[in-house]
Amino acid sequence: MIKIYGFIAVAILLIIGVTLLGKHHSERRHKVARPLTIDDMHSRHSRHLIDAIDAERIKQNLRALTKHPHVAGTDANKRVAEIIQQMWKEAGLEEAGIQWLAYAAPGTVTSDVVYVNYGTTTDYTHLKNMGISVKGKIAMMRYGNGFRGNKISMAQQNGAIGAILFSDPEEVAPTGVDPGKLST
Repeated sequence: MIKIYGFIAVAILLIIGVTLLGKHHSERRHKVARPLTIDDMHSRHSRHLIDAIDAERIKQNLRALTKHPHVAGTDANKRVAEIIQQMWKEAGLEEAGIQWLAYAAPGTVTSDVVYVNYGTTTDYTHLKNMGISVKGKIAMMRYGNGFRGNKISMAQQNGAIGAILFSDPEEVAPTGVDPGKLST
């Protein structure tokens, strides 16, 4: 008989415990996290960027870049590009290269012109496979499909002595150049 009373007491305690546990959890609703929105991410990242702005550092950089005149295409202009490259490396950009294409250095080149499409690695590979080289020639290429500084660099790497970049009328004005067809 004592065993039966013990079993009943344990069963009652378990029922009371489970009831109290259920009541405890039902009163404490868990917050369900809502998914991040674009606005949430924008706000978070914008705040991080704004907090990282250092007016004194901006002032120091501007002084370093404007300390001496640096007309486009001169050695002084190249030094400014090198300063920027160093700043980028110090900021953690591992592959900071000089990509400066304001104006060309003074001079005149005369040679045959080779059309290199967009001047991409693939374009130079196709030319090479056809037995065409730009070495000692002027590379002529269309804008688009890459940064223009990389196009010039690629022409130099392939031996070109000059480069001409142009906007392809088919891409910039496919319906023609009549005033009524141009978008403004």
